[in-house]
Amino acid sequence: MNIRPVLVGSAAVLGTCLLAPAVLTAPANAAPLAPTVRTAAAAAASSVVTDVVQEQHASGAKRWVRLAVSVSARATVLLRDASGDVVQAESATPQHDAVFRLEPTGADTARYTIVANGTERPVDVDFHGLGLSAPVDQTDERGLERLRRAIVAGDTEHGIRYRAVPGAEVEVSANGRTETAVAGADGIATVHVHFVRGENEVSVRQTLGNASSDVDVDHYRFDGDEAGGGDGGGHPGPGEGSGDGGGHPGPGEGDGGGHPGPGEGDGGDDGSTIPSDDAFSVDVDRAHPLQPVDGKVTVSGTATRGAVTVTDAEGVPLGTAPVQDGRWRVDVPATESGVLVLRFDLRPEPGGQVSDSVRQAFVVAAQPSTPFTFEQAAEYQRHDGLVHFEGTAPEGRLVVFRLREKIGETRASGGRWSIDVPLAAGHHGVRFLFVPDGSGATEEKTALVHVVD
Repeated sequence: MNIRPVLVGSAAVLGTCLLAPAVLTAPANAAPLAPTVRTAAAAAASSVVTDVVQEQHASGAKRWVRLAVSVSARATVLLRDASGDVVQAESATPQHDAVFRLEPTGADTARYTIVANGTERPVDVDFHGLGLSAPVDQTDERGLERLRRAIVAGDTEHGIRYRAVPGAEVEVSANGRTETAVAGADGIATVHVHFVRGENEVSVRQTLGNASSDVDVDHYRFDGDEAGGGDGGGHPGPGEGSGDGGGHPGPGEGDGGGHPGPGEGDGGDDGSTIPSDDAFSVDVDRAHPLQPVDGKVTVSGTATRGAVTVTDAEGVPLGTAPVQDGRWRVDVPATESGVLVLRFDLRPEPGGQVSDSVRQAFVVAAQPSTPFTFEQAAEYQRHDGLVHFEGTAPEGRLVVFRLREKIGETRASGGRWSIDVPLAAGHHGVRFLFVPDGSGATEEKTALVHVVD
């Protein structure tokens, strides 16, 4: 795919933009902008909350308040907004605070309520003087490819969706034109942007009342032909640099382009591909390298139909997977850490010619010294409405979900993790998501648990 969104300042890599919640885990190494504020509001005598500390932070065009809740005993800490909705649940112990990241709302203060072990404690979060975070482009990789095809065909006016503060005016400037739109109640503003073929510098900011964000700058490049040919581009790969458009980055030295469209490359036996409108993409998570399991890593993506064949940089076949319900996945050998370059060929028809090819570089992480495990029991006893789970893991963060609802979060330390989460008696499907520190890949485990009183 002949598109190259370039990381500039705090601008996001557009091909991997995700809709971020308003409350996130705060980075541990971000420096506070203002003196620490300790909330001294009186709490019920039975409350386990002993201290609430808030700090203003900034990184590039991003702004947030870090809210840390200290407790005297293990507890699940809920944070409710002014409407009473639970925005996040975090586990806490006397050794580890529950930490929340709150993005500015445009007001000087916002009222939240901390709930721990059935007791409530209000807190007014101070956003005064912090400003707003810059809006975030919500275009995904497939959307970028559709943009590229339209722009090289001469259709240069497009509506781009930005995540912003509800009610804020989002201002976007590109190629000598400035357009604005107001974010709806869902926090999405669709702004008309004038693109040109080739390089595009797009500046974006948002304003709500007297609060505004810094200007954030994203760079796009749209070139090639309507079918997908071109001189390179693609999403940035591991390391720095612009690459050569061929898709063969060396370790740490650039992206190498690496997304030839239909009509380019040697997909079939005769060295040709057949142009097709079938959607085809490869999942790439720049923040989390692939984690080997039993000497293999899993690569996946989307496609409309057919089957996907994976080969290594030398053309050796590594596996083929059918497209099922719009998704495909293949396990390929990966015995060493470093950069792994793979080619993916889509054949819409069994035994037919290749309609689309993608060459992609991945970073393969070293095998962790401690595996991520969940120690499952036949049944779990509730205590004070909480259920205890534990297992092994390297250093990192563990998040627990019931269906799609987040019900707790903790950290693994010393090779172990444990957490108490609120669950009613009965059977529950529980998902454990582990995010290791450093360069490891995210892992996930699911289980059907039986909870009894």
